[in-house]
Amino acid sequence: MLAQTLDDTMLVDLVSDATAAPSMHNAQPWHFDYKRSSRTLALRADFDRAMPEADPSTRALHVGCGAALLNLRVSAAHHGLSMVTALLPVPSDQALLASNQLSDSPQEPRDAVLVGLHRAIRDRHTSRYPFDARAIPEDIRLLLADAARAEGADFSFPTPTHLETVLELIRDAEGYDRGDPAREAEQHHWTRDTQAEAPVDGVPERVLLTATLQEVSASFATQPLEGPDLRWILRDPVFGTGHAQMIIRMGYGPAGPHTPRRPWAQVLTIEP
Repeated sequence: MLAQTLDDTMLVDLVSDATAAPSMHNAQPWHFDYKRSSRTLALRADFDRAMPEADPSTRALHVGCGAALLNLRVSAAHHGLSMVTALLPVPSDQALLASNQLSDSPQEPRDAVLVGLHRAIRDRHTSRYPFDARAIPEDIRLLLADAARAEGADFSFPTPTHLETVLELIRDAEGYDRGDPAREAEQHHWTRDTQAEAPVDGVPERVLLTATLQEVSASFATQPLEGPDLRWILRDPVFGTGHAQMIIRMGYGPAGPHTPRRPWAQVLTIEP
């Protein structure tokens, strides 16, 4: 695709793609500020949408914003734009997560893999339906691992023994959450009654987009990740390295419904 002129219509397209990313309880904890004079699109954390009970360190908030940034990169590549990103450019401004310099000059060489992921942005959504018994083939598992590696992360399928430990941690963490009235109230706050309101948020990485292209559905198990003590135990006791950031449930089955998104006017500010 040839580069297109960067105007407000395209800017809205870019932000709409970015905000199609997943976030904890679909809180959508992000805001974008665009300055026409410098063609800079800033990604800011919206701490008013933080979850002090379930996400006291705002780890999940930052993961969600990182997913939005990946979608933005994919959208820019799709539109033939070049984008130079600076992460955490102003240390004193904790809400400013990324500054993105946009240009409609042809991007060379273009990242064909990012361009190919664009069609998965709108199709990707979380599925909480049961999956069937089909195993994910090895070649697709390798594709998912490669997708994670391209972003500087590791993606692995747990061994049977490790899987039992992970499932036990999920069950234990769910029980802990149910025994915490503050967490229960926070989750209730982010749960929408679709019979009484038209929701725009709440519940009704590159790996996820790659999985969508392969018709693999996914959902998340975040409970053991909410506390540093449990998060450490999630590591594979034999081969585990680094820090566990997400537990993803993957398989084949019915596609879940799309979750609502806030209108672009609520998440984008355009300045001269």
